[in-house]
Amino acid sequence: MRKNLFFILAGVFFVILAGALLVNMQAKDNITYHMGVSAFKRGDFKNAFEAFSALAEKGDVRAMGAVGLMYVRGLGVRTDEAVGAAWLARAADEGDAEAMHSLGEMYENGQGVPRSRVVALALYVNGERLGNEMARVFALRLEPEMPAEDVARARRMAERFAESEAVSGIIDRNLKKRSDAP
Repeated sequence: MRKNLFFILAGVFFVILAGALLVNMQAKDNITYHMGVSAFKRGDFKNAFEAFSALAEKGDVRAMGAVGLMYVRGLGVRTDEAVGAAWLARAADEGDAEAMHSLGEMYENGQGVPRSRVVALALYVNGERLGNEMARVFALRLEPEMPAEDVARARRMAERFAESEAVSGIIDRNLKKRSDAP
């Protein structure tokens, strides 16, 4: 009986310790993110990129979107629209509505990805579903300019994205494999 009590208490202690470590790690990541934001606002793009990229590698969705846009715009890192698109797709996979909108613009304009108004509209529609007002505006602007069959294809694609969160799949199919892509 005492042995069982010991193991139960040891298990409870382990769970509490693991929880405390997780909270500490999340707090550190939040501080790092805000340090990146502060550096970005100061125009210190190199340090902002370093902070965001470290977090993006760990799966921080906010940081993935920031890294993607920094690659696209060449802020703190060499301009590489294809790598930026791949980071934005990872953020979009995690439900980042702003990343969906930004990636939609890239597809609409053929910026770092093959031009596709169908993919662009699908991304705008999903960004709108997640509450991004600019994605809604872009979808409302683009849809009337497209043939009905392309709109239908985009809407079906948007449904597949929403169901499977497979936005990055289009990047994998449309871009050659790169060693520095996420």
